Amino acid sequence: MEGLSNVVLGLPLDLLVVIGLFGLALLYNFTMGRYRIIMVLVALYMAGAVIMLAPVLALLKTLVPIPSLWLSLGLLFLTTLLTAGVLARSTFFDDVYNPHGWRVAVYALLQVIVVVVIVVTMVSAGTTSEFSPIFSKIFVDPIVRSILIFVPLITMALLRG
Repeated sequence: MEGLSNVVLGLPLDLLVVIGLFGLALLYNFTMGRYRIIMVLVALYMAGAVIMLAPVLALLKTLVPIPSLWLSLGLLFLTTLLTAGVLARSTFFDDVYNPHGWRVAVYALLQVIVVVVIVVTMVSAGTTSEFSPIFSKIFVDPIVRSILIFVPLITMALLRG
């Protein structure tokens, strides 16, 4: 994990990753994902909760010869895909609000916030000490991270309301 705080194009590498994720989320949400924005956000929350709270994962980490972080990230990805697939087939999200314009960008940002908060929670304390100072202030500080995990829920309520 050496070099997480290296500067590329005047920005720390970890912030460039967040910006890249935001760009990918924008691309997806403006093309194929406009009608699935809320569903993907809910799937991320559900997958994050499963990954954080499932006791079987501790056993799985001892059985599988993959580094713990990569195993957790893979399980988060697979659980998000599975949850989104199940939610897409249900009728629960049929009448859900479909945002347009600037609201799509807001939801893309919210999706990235949820992913980054979940991933930062999974990494070890030694790794988080290597993040850049601004990234650490935004995503590693427990108080700010607690606020950030509620921001998407509040924003969904305000934009939907």
